[in-house]
Amino acid sequence: MIDSCVDFGTKREVGKYRGKEGGHIFFRPVSLIPFTKAIVRIKEKDNKSFTDIIAAFPQEVFWIQNPIWRKVIWDNDKKGMVMGHQKLVELMLLYIYDESYLSKSEKEKIANELMSIWDYHGDNVYERIHEMMRK
Repeated sequence: MIDSCVDFGTKREVGKYRGKEGGHIFFRPVSLIPFTKAIVRIKEKDNKSFTDIIAAFPQEVFWIQNPIWRKVIWDNDKKGMVMGHQKLVELMLLYIYDESYLSKSEKEKIANELMSIWDYHGDNVYERIHEMMRK
């Protein structure tokens, strides 16, 4: 299933998918579990195939060194994982996929937690999420 959406290479080497510079969310339990919960929630609502769901995500969000994951699951300074934000990761993935999957309280949870984590006090955290994804 994953092979059709993400090319892990023919040798199945983990190297670039889990290293000191970050890696792919499928190779990090801190992000794999929330991702799995998010795609199951999407599948239960839309009954799309897992392949179609995974393919619909912007591929750059699958890399933990993406700026959107800084201080959420990846500490860029220490080059290590950040723990304790699994529910936030799940909600962020749902938001990235389609924000209509989230309740108002879930969107508020994302905003409040990201404002705290990123030490950001702007009016629109969601705009910041999209801004960070474009970098």
